[in-house]
Formats: sequence, C-alpha cells, structure tokens
Amino acid sequence: LHYIAGKRLAAGRLTVVDATSVQSESRKQLVRLAREHDVLPIAIVLDLPEEVCAARNAARPDRASMPRHVIQRH
Repeated sequence: LHYIAGKRLAAGRLTVVDATSVQSESRKQLVRLAREHDVLPIAIVLDLPEEVCAARNAARPDRASMPRHVIQRH
C-alpha cells in the first residue's frame, strides 16, 4: 500500500487510500508519506453510531460480515 501510494505521489498522481486506518500509527505513516511528497494529506472520517455500522455490515452481500466485536472496538 505505502509503496504504491509513494510511487503515485512521486509521479504527481492523485492518490486516494481507502482504508480504515483506525490506529494512530497507521494514519501517521500515511501523513508522513504525503508530506515527503509535498502533498497535503486529507482524511475523511465517518463517525456513525455502532448500530448503523452493524446493520450495514450485516447487509453486505459482497463478503462475509465482520464480527460484532470488531465493530464495537472501532
């Protein structure tokens, strides 16, 4: 992920990283990568109630549902 993002940023390409990045260190690494390429990092944070996340997760047909304890933890 970081390698590909770095290559895209070095080439001046618009780069979007679609990841939960719930751990602070994960976010810091992506911010650092953007700054190394003189790019302003922007984060879009979705703050939804746990029940909404659980309902949407249960309705996903494209993959197995995430365990409830994972949703509760994040």
